[in-house]
Amino acid sequence: RLYNIPEAPPIENKFHVVGQGINNDLFYPRKKDGNKMSGHSNRRSLIYVGKLSNSKGVPQLLEAFEEVIQEVPYDCHLYLAGSGQGPEKEAIVREAERHPDRIHILGQLSQEDLAAYFRTSDIFVLPSFYDSLPKVLFESMACGCRAIITDLPGIRESVETGLGPISSISYLPRPQMRTIDKPEESALPEFVQELKERIKAQFTAHHEEDLSEKIQKEYGKNGLFRKYLTLYRSFLKKP
Repeated sequence: RLYNIPEAPPIENKFHVVGQGINNDLFYPRKKDGNKMSGHSNRRSLIYVGKLSNSKGVPQLLEAFEEVIQEVPYDCHLYLAGSGQGPEKEAIVREAERHPDRIHILGQLSQEDLAAYFRTSDIFVLPSFYDSLPKVLFESMACGCRAIITDLPGIRESVETGLGPISSISYLPRPQMRTIDKPEESALPEFVQELKERIKAQFTAHHEEDLSEKIQKEYGKNGLFRKYLTLYRSFLKKP
């Protein structure tokens, strides 16, 4: 679907997608003791994890966030975790430095530190134009984050196959693309506007579902081993 290749005839029972597991010794929810960041009900925080590059939609995230902080009454903070290189990263850093009290560049984090930031963040956001199913999505939600991710081919299906429909994930429509990872320039204003509105909506959303236990059961180490064991047993039964 991603490359617009016509669908081939289905190949039954030839491929089995187990998925990536998460380390549930590290990625688990914080105690339920009030607002996530610092006990202040007025604070809202987003975290992005990935490469600081244009194909990940980071410039559009910064643009949307800059509009959000002008329109909402909350003390909003955006955390950027990850590395990058070259002119794209430099431009992103320069833009982030325009709001040093609101946008925080964390660099490359250890798994322990990443989990800690997830537990103190409200929303995980990944506005990529091109990506596979990101394990970091499940890691963030295991820590109690809501999520905003681009509705790329295969991601929603993969999530809902394991977890069912999830109201705490907001799927961002993918803009019209010029190449595999470069959107049409004319489509970017609408993409930024849509991202801004979804951030604002997630700030005020009240989701009753607690997915952390379900995610740990499905994608934690025990869940992953259980999937492999089920597959191995099914292979042994075949002639």
